[in-house]
This record gives sequence, C-alpha cells and structure tokens, in this order.
Amino acid sequence: MTEPAVTLTDYALTLECLIFAFLLFGRAASEGRVARHFAWLFILLAAASLLGGTYHGFFSGIETGLGASIWTGTLIAIGLVTFVTWIIAGEIQLGAAGQRVVLFIAMAQLAGFLYLVFFVRKDFLIASAGTAPAMLFLLAGYFVANRRSGHQAIRLGIIGLLVAFAGAVQQQLKIGIDPHLFNHNAVYHVIQGVAFLLIFLSVAGLTARSAR
Repeated sequence: MTEPAVTLTDYALTLECLIFAFLLFGRAASEGRVARHFAWLFILLAAASLLGGTYHGFFSGIETGLGASIWTGTLIAIGLVTFVTWIIAGEIQLGAAGQRVVLFIAMAQLAGFLYLVFFVRKDFLIASAGTAPAMLFLLAGYFVANRRSGHQAIRLGIIGLLVAFAGAVQQQLKIGIDPHLFNHNAVYHVIQGVAFLLIFLSVAGLTARSAR
C-alpha cells in the first residue's frame, strides 16, 4: 500500500457515507425527496472515496491501464456529487420553475466537467474547483431554510459546509501532519468526515421544514 493513511481514511469515509445513505434511504418514505437525494449524494461520495482510496493505495502515480481508469472513475463520481448537490440546493430554496433552471445548469456543468476529464486534464483541482459553485449554492439554500424555519439541525449543515470549504483550502495548501505518515490528503479526509457528519445531521431539519 503506497499511501496507507490516505487510503484508510478514504475507506473510512466510504463506510461513513454508506451508513448515512442507508439511514437516509430508510427515512425517505416518510421524509420525501430531499432525504432521498441526500442518500444518493452520500452513495456517490462513498463511490468517490472508495475509488480514490484504491487509487492512492495501489495505483498512485500510474497514469495508464487500470490505475488511470480508477482515477477517472474517481473524478466522474465527484462530478456526479456536484450534480446532485445542485439538485438538492434547488429543492430546498426554489419552486418548480427555478428547479428546472438549476437542473439545466447542473447538466451543463456536468457535461463541461466530463469534457475536461476525458479530453483536457485529470487532476483533482478541477474536481475540487468544480464543486465550489454548487456548494456555495447549497450554502445559500441552507441560509434560506434557516431563515424560514430556524430548525437547529439546519445550522449544523451551515457549519458542515463551512468545514468542507476549510478542508478544500487545507488540501490545496497541502497542510498535513507528516508528509509520509499522515499527509495533507489524509488530514483532508478527516476534515471531510466531520463535514459529512454535520451535513447528515442537518437533513432532519431540512426534511422537517419540507414536511410542514
């Protein structure tokens, strides 16, 4: 295993996200589309983490064959995470007409992102940068939802997204504990784990608002 800390923290994220997805799918029947879409978001995050961890653990630096395919799959999963993030953000703050506009934006961005991945470049920066507009839009949705209902759980989502943004900055600045034992990517995964937990806990507030 070439990068054990990165791989194991990625696999821990995979397990965390699968648990969250399982719990949300179980609640979707009573809590509606928002819970179901968050469940799919965590499924895609689990896929990205699994593929990314496998690449860093067993194919790091390999740009051909199976290694290249796994890395491309990681980026595609992140692109789909961004797509679902747009959809969720539209649902929690816009009506049907606005959601259709957001769907068009999400599809256009996904198409552009896939073009970049397949024909231009395959580094993590384009995936990280590509998620930023959707995350900002989701953050705006959380603020709208908080103003409408004031449910305490919604504030956890706001904190979670801010933690996620902080993690993205930390990862790009390559701030780690030890370059060999626990590098910047491993630290990033720990920060992501905290952000994902807060966002999962926030879903209850969003679905409670939707139910009313």
